[in-house]
Amino acid sequence: VTVTPQSTDTLRMHDASNRVDSIIIKPITCSALKNAVSNVINYRAHPELGLNHYGEKLSGVRILLADDSQLNLEVAEHILCNESAIVTTVHNGQMAVDLLEHRANDFDIVLMDIQMPVMDGFTATRAIRDKLGIRDMPIIALTAGALSTQKQLALDAGMNDFVTKPFVVDDLIAIVKRVAAKSLLVAPTQGLTDAADALISAQELEADDEWQKIMASFRSRFFEERVPAFRAAYRALVDDSEGEWQEDLKFLIHKLAGEAGFVGFTEISDLAKRIEQCWDLNGLNAEVRESLQELSISLDTAA
Repeated sequence: VTVTPQSTDTLRMHDASNRVDSIIIKPITCSALKNAVSNVINYRAHPELGLNHYGEKLSGVRILLADDSQLNLEVAEHILCNESAIVTTVHNGQMAVDLLEHRANDFDIVLMDIQMPVMDGFTATRAIRDKLGIRDMPIIALTAGALSTQKQLALDAGMNDFVTKPFVVDDLIAIVKRVAAKSLLVAPTQGLTDAADALISAQELEADDEWQKIMASFRSRFFEERVPAFRAAYRALVDDSEGEWQEDLKFLIHKLAGEAGFVGFTEISDLAKRIEQCWDLNGLNAEVRESLQELSISLDTAA
């Protein structure tokens, strides 16, 4: 079992990586260590079944994760790597397309945010399907919105499924396994030995002290990086309701909806989603302005 501060994808490119049974990304959580050790112990006892039969639900699955939020990327990478997936991250759709153009065989599945700068998830997916001709690789849409129109647009663009951020860990794992079932050998988890049966669940992960320390650092970054930008844009709303900053504020609301949920501020995330949806449908009306004030107060209270 190897412990590294690097991405698992970076380590896997090393010549000696095929000698490693499991990789854990620092900082180490009790759940990640428990999963890795249980997985290897069972594999050593019954190697004929292969590593993927034991332990982590996504052991060895190579995931390309595209999201323009660095905070979202890091939280999602920790969650997926905790299940022993091999994760590579990029910051927009164009980067995902460029990477797949040269390294398509290095990935089993793509998790694609919808709203990104440079190239959005819909455009990137169409490019992957039509320009690159990659038809069989599963692409799952990730978005803070949950409108049925967005879901249909995702399917029309060539995506295989749709996950609303912040995702429930077990739900995401189930979707990844389901859409990738034809191309991946991700074994079911029935009939394992006692050590594998003891693998930590998503609920136990939430109670893991080390994981809570990691999440606390993510929450601090959320308030340091995202909240000041929102406050500045919201102040501009109060001073100049017709300014060009409106699109900037709307974009920040979208970011808040996704990132707040990822770091555990569910009420703030839900409120930001409602604001975004109402703004899209009705414009910057009195209801949206009132909700923006409520969001500002909620952020001040949480901080």
